[in-house]
Amino acid sequence: MQDFSITMQICLSYAIASIINNISNKHLISSYKFPAFFLLFNQQLLVLLALPLSKVKISTRVFIKTIPLGLMFLGNLGLGLLGMRYVNLPMYVCIRKTTTMVVYMINILQYKKHSFGISLGVLFITLGGFVAGIADITADYLGYAIVFGSVLMNAAQLVYANWLSEYGFDTLSIFFSSSMTVIPLSWVLSWSFEGGIGVGYKLATWNDAILGVLIGCGSSALANFLMVLCATKVSPMATSVTGNMKDICSMIIGLLVFSDAQLTGPFACGLVLSTLGAGIYSCSKIYA
Repeated sequence: MQDFSITMQICLSYAIASIINNISNKHLISSYKFPAFFLLFNQQLLVLLALPLSKVKISTRVFIKTIPLGLMFLGNLGLGLLGMRYVNLPMYVCIRKTTTMVVYMINILQYKKHSFGISLGVLFITLGGFVAGIADITADYLGYAIVFGSVLMNAAQLVYANWLSEYGFDTLSIFFSSSMTVIPLSWVLSWSFEGGIGVGYKLATWNDAILGVLIGCGSSALANFLMVLCATKVSPMATSVTGNMKDICSMIIGLLVFSDAQLTGPFACGLVLSTLGAGIYSCSKIYA
């Protein structure tokens, strides 16, 4: 029971930090037009500034092993941002909700068995995603492929972080070391696509949004650490299911706070099905 309590605390902390991150970044990007890679760069900068305080020592072996994790993180974010240019929100949610099914299939390939309840929960989560986007299906196969690419990167990121943990790498080393890969690449991406990080700093100064940037980047760093913690200490599957639930909560808050979000019948039904799936999954884990 104590192990389950710790698991719930980790998952809940990850969900709350991610919701705060989603809403704050949505506000920064929508209201102030902050460049996405500028925010990513500053998020990773905060992580590296915290490295001396953590007293974590990054060896060459750890750094090399975590390079793929940083690349997967960037691939997940970059393809997700690019995909949003091609597909609308319902279809984006539809495709992104297949992450849990992809992780489930990877577990099957690794000969990991799951109970009927867990399998049913994963099925409902995936089905909810399809229902949410069924009214918005188009022939934009390029957009679908790009977003599904971000799904594959996300699933691989969770599974790879868990694999590193199983081979003796501690969570803090994984987290800080992968950030060392991300920060130079995020600077290059910002320079290539957004005119450099100086554009974001000027926006922050002109709009008196420095505090908002700190909150957004700080919550992003915390959410990413808790995601790695959840993937390594709980499981990639539980992390993915928690991610689905925090996305649903973020969407509900977005509908109430932001004027550009609209609720349709299929979209609402999809969210209900995904929530039901997450509930089935959680109950199956509790009574396993």
